[in-house]
Amino acid sequence: MTHEYDLATTAKLLGTGLKRLTADLKARKILDQHCLPYNTSDVDAGRLRVKLKHHNGNPLINNGHGQTYGKTYVTQKGLRWLADLMGVEIEEAA
Repeated sequence: MTHEYDLATTAKLLGTGLKRLTADLKARKILDQHCLPYNTSDVDAGRLRVKLKHHNGNPLINNGHGQTYGKTYVTQKGLRWLADLMGVEIEEAA
């Protein structure tokens, strides 16, 4: 089974903060302004994955139907790739 990490968990595993990680990934054109993959090549390579989520929050918005959005996850392969890219050593999780 492959592990996938949200961006906050990925930042912790890489020894940085979420804001610093997302700013770095946006500067490298890995993520776009919505924190989604900038290019599909990283998804195709199995480094990043986007899952659709649904938020029912405020019933006054969108006629009470909520909102669907994409959330980026980093795979184990992607975590190793980002660690190499950023020059960080990580311990492999079992």
